[in-house]
Parts: sequence; structure tokens; C-alpha cells
Amino acid sequence: MFSQRLKRLRKEAKKTQADMADYMEINRSTYGEYERGVISPPIEKITLLADYFNVSVDYLIGHTQARMIEMKEDPLDVLQQLTVILEYLKDDDSTLKFDGDPLKEYNRDFLVSQIQSSIKTASTINKSNS
Repeated sequence: MFSQRLKRLRKEAKKTQADMADYMEINRSTYGEYERGVISPPIEKITLLADYFNVSVDYLIGHTQARMIEMKEDPLDVLQQLTVILEYLKDDDSTLKFDGDPLKEYNRDFLVSQIQSSIKTASTINKSNS
């Protein structure tokens, strides 16, 4: 799980293995071994990576599906809650369910687009009513 997430996060950030190795002050081949799952980095390097990608260590090592747990979330803030849901839906590694059944990929994509559209519409309406 760690190696897959590390690679995905690097690609999302549009960084090369060499870029990451330079940032971490390690050899590029060592970084490549992290992504291939050949070796695991020490905890201080995992923490460095989590900080760099703005994710939690728990997410990076596969203990949670949420990229970042916000300590000051307002449970009544709909935008914050929908953003957390979007994080889960966008995580290809998560095994989400819908009404107890596994969520199929095309349903996941549909939900993402609908939630994003709803957020945009609600933001526009909310701002116009202020």
C-alpha cells in the first residue's frame, strides 16, 4: 500500500523520482526501491514525505483512506464534510460501499462529478444570497 500511494502522490505532484530523491537527500535508486516496495523508508523519511504531500502518515502507510484528518473540522460545515467524502471517492485504493454493496467505479465517478457540481452550485447560490 505504501509504495502504491507514494508513487501516485508523486505523479499527482508532477515530480520525478529524481526530484523526490533530491528533496529527501537520498539516492534516486533508493527512492525507486521505496516505490517498488523493495525497501521501506525509516519513519523520519515517511514523515518527511507525508509533510511534503500534505497527507497524514496513516494515509501514506495505508492505515486510513482519508488523506488528511483535519483536527478542527466543523461537523456542521457541509463543504468540509463533502470535501472529506470526495477524498474517499477519489482514492482508488479504497473499497467503498453504497448501501452495503461494493461501489462500482462508474458509480464512484458519477458521485464525484455530482458532488463537485453540487458544491459549485451551492457556493454560487450561497454567495449570491449573502
